[in-house]
Amino acid sequence: MTSVGPGRPETTTTALGTFKNQHISDALCFGFTRIEVAPRQSAFVATPEKALLDLVHLTPRGDSIGFLRELRLQNLSVFQNTVLDKMARRSGKPKLMRASAMISSLLDEDEGEAL
Repeated sequence: MTSVGPGRPETTTTALGTFKNQHISDALCFGFTRIEVAPRQSAFVATPEKALLDLVHLTPRGDSIGFLRELRLQNLSVFQNTVLDKMARRSGKPKLMRASAMISSLLDEDEGEAL
């Protein structure tokens, strides 16, 4: 399980599995919703678009066409290109804006099928 946030990066292993927390700046802490996972317990879960942008951001050369094709994205009916573009612009990160444009062109090429 991987999560992102403004805290220090760390990896914790428990009986339930390995949990990795990766650092992102405060400016990138957006694009999530709070969901109830149990009574009186909730978790913040990224939208599909934000999760993809976080992956691109944290992966060296994550904005390369080869990397994006290698992801073989599926279930694209839940994916909103306009939201991805808006979030990439909000980040102010050229890498994320390049990736957003490439993903849009890949989606156009594949007409909504798996990349």
